[in-house]
Amino acid sequence: MPGLRIESFNTRTIVVPEERFDEVREALAESAPTNEPAATTPPMRFRDKVRVVLEAVLFGWFVPGGRRSK
Repeated sequence: MPGLRIESFNTRTIVVPEERFDEVREALAESAPTNEPAATTPPMRFRDKVRVVLEAVLFGWFVPGGRRSK
């Protein structure tokens, strides 16, 4: 799952009848993610860094917030 994991906000709860508990537990155990390390993102290229800086300079005014009402 991408993003932050916040308890009681975006965690999932599965409710099953008691008589099917063992069957569902086995199915979930089979589909559980492995403990393999996550793929790392490649380092940012110079061209991408320049693009980010230009976007911040040229379009920084477009980002909402930071203005106080009078």
